[in-house]
Amino acid sequence: MSIDVKLRRYVLLYHLVWAPWLFAMRTVTLSPQATELVTQLGKRADIVAGSNISIPGSPPLNDIGPLFMPSIERMVRYAPDWVISDSFFTAPTFLQGVAALRVNTLQLEISDLSSLISESRRILNSIYGSPDNIEIDRATDCLGKLPKKSAAFRYLAFAWLDPPILFGANAFMSDMFQKIGGKAPELPQITSPYPQVSVEWLLGKELDVVFYLEEGGQPQRAGVEKLVRHWWPNRPPKVIALSSEKFSKATFTPLRHWAEIYPEQNFIAPEICGKL
Repeated sequence: MSIDVKLRRYVLLYHLVWAPWLFAMRTVTLSPQATELVTQLGKRADIVAGSNISIPGSPPLNDIGPLFMPSIERMVRYAPDWVISDSFFTAPTFLQGVAALRVNTLQLEISDLSSLISESRRILNSIYGSPDNIEIDRATDCLGKLPKKSAAFRYLAFAWLDPPILFGANAFMSDMFQKIGGKAPELPQITSPYPQVSVEWLLGKELDVVFYLEEGGQPQRAGVEKLVRHWWPNRPPKVIALSSEKFSKATFTPLRHWAEIYPEQNFIAPEICGKL
């Protein structure tokens, strides 16, 4: 059976069988980041299926398949009004199927702190008709009360160590590093938010700090420190581990943990940030 015939059948099922369900708002989230952000905006109850994320007190989401290979057949069972993805979700065939079903889609583009606020308001305005939300107001207040930058420090931040993959200039976390005075070496002609670089490129940099995400598959801290001493034997930079649970997603979560990014800078996060 061709994909066109399948999609026509799903359209018919969607509009005839599940139409009575559509009086309540129903969303599907296609990434853990989207799930976490929608939850933080107070709309977890409207997520009927999607990429799961462990949130205390919340039941697991209905599964629509692996992160980068969701199933259109599974999704259609839940008759969503909206499908929410983000710029790192890459499954064009799936999104074409969603469009054929005439389901509204919203793709998040979060690359810095400013876009976290604006995209959060866009979710609410597009789906619920109003951009107002107390959590967004708190996040805006947190950012507005940040202290001025401390003395500049030179850094590289690794999303992955082998092969070396960095948080690039257009990555959300890079904006957080820069807000406390961090300055990373330039990557000419590279616009990817997570660029892979060569070891040879790394060796020529002078750094004060190396950040890396702690998560499964990464070396333990002692292994990272050994690697750093091998790359920069004359003046090894300080190694700071960041919890992937707190810092890997572009949501309000990293704002709660500002002071953990570089404690040596004596960066004091505003009290409001811890309440997000």
